[in-house]
Amino acid sequence: MYTETITSSYQPILAYEQLRQQMLGEGARPVVELKAIDAFLMKQMVSSYPIKPTVIDVAAAATLGASTLFWTAHPGIQHLYIMPTGDPETWRPLVNGAIKALDLPDEEITYCDGNWATLQEELNPLCPPMAMLGVDDDIAFTLPELLNTVLNLHPHILVFLFPLGETANSRVFNAAWQVCNFDSYFCLTPAREISPYFFQSQLAILYRREGSHIPYVLARIRQLFEGQFDFLTLLETLHNKNGG
Repeated sequence: MYTETITSSYQPILAYEQLRQQMLGEGARPVVELKAIDAFLMKQMVSSYPIKPTVIDVAAAATLGASTLFWTAHPGIQHLYIMPTGDPETWRPLVNGAIKALDLPDEEITYCDGNWATLQEELNPLCPPMAMLGVDDDIAFTLPELLNTVLNLHPHILVFLFPLGETANSRVFNAAWQVCNFDSYFCLTPAREISPYFFQSQLAILYRREGSHIPYVLARIRQLFEGQFDFLTLLETLHNKNGG
């Protein structure tokens, strides 16, 4: 049985970055970058679904297509919709070239025209949707409106938002909190609060508060990694008792 690791989860993004740097140099940098630990966590979330989910990539422009390559290379999703939030001319040719160079499948990719109502009609009602948003501080003021749109696409949608930044000093966090505060229909869970294993994570997980299975998924992930830390603590205790 093949088990995902942080390295294997991040491999498609790393391969894309290497191609981009070789051909375009260091000047072609994305607005935001996806961390390896967050790629790993998203794959853990996808694997918790009994049905392959649909993914809506709203981070393609911000990541210069890295998010698109990540999901294109993932066999655990049903379909990938790319929702443009910037000029596609800056990243779409790079993505198309990387898909060919890395020999990735592109049959299940749909490039949207920016119309959310049309996308909502196209979503498979029997396929759980996920959305991925990459936002930097300079455009965080538009985030509440965007999150409200995305979170209302489907009753069971899950949203990955990054980079979250520091809780007290992040415009992204503060903008997301406007939509997902204690009085809201929606919840926001920073991945770094799931387990100490994810302390470097910049990912937030957003979902509808009522009737969601996500808290149970997060609890299972927490138990998995708490077990790993308990094992390390046990080894350290035995080492100290033996006079090491």
